[in-house]
Amino acid sequence: KTGSGHHRCLFFYKNPEYRPEDIVEQYRAFMIDPVVIYFHRDVIGRAMKPDDIKGLTDYFQRELAVALNRQYFVVDTPGPNVARLRIAITGVAASNFRLTIHPTLAAVDLEKAAMEIELIDSKTAKRIAALMDLRPRSGYTKFDGLTIRKHSEAVIDAWITEILNRLDSVYKVPGLPSIPSNKSSDPVIKNEGTDQRS
Repeated sequence: KTGSGHHRCLFFYKNPEYRPEDIVEQYRAFMIDPVVIYFHRDVIGRAMKPDDIKGLTDYFQRELAVALNRQYFVVDTPGPNVARLRIAITGVAASNFRLTIHPTLAAVDLEKAAMEIELIDSKTAKRIAALMDLRPRSGYTKFDGLTIRKHSEAVIDAWITEILNRLDSVYKVPGLPSIPSNKSSDPVIKNEGTDQRS
């Protein structure tokens, strides 16, 4: 837990039933579910383009897959040795900046949004780990729709970095300097087929 208040915290949970060495052995590939968005209540009555929303969720899923593939495997269906990542962005707001082309439209703003992610067994849905990042992400100048989107992508990039750091800690076996990657030598992976806090 970090931060200075309920709305500026990071919560991370690891299921104590799993030893790191068991996780390394059992879950050697990841499936990423479509990213889900929940809007802040203040968004009611505001209009946003569906393509803008889809663009951000697609960006999150694509960039996370790219980052994971550097060390792990990413697959698209559940199966043996597959862990599933379920991701939600909550508290998504509409920017106060009105788009010039259409004054009734607002841009998607992630500055005060939160990210929630759960790592579960793809077959049994048993929770392996969970992460909630409630920290606001600010500091990026937002002049128009383009810079607001750039800010949102920067927020997503920061979330992906946090996910990878926490995932590495889940897979870190005590006594070993790092988790070895099996990407070049292990042909076994085939695509066959929240209330805890700390």
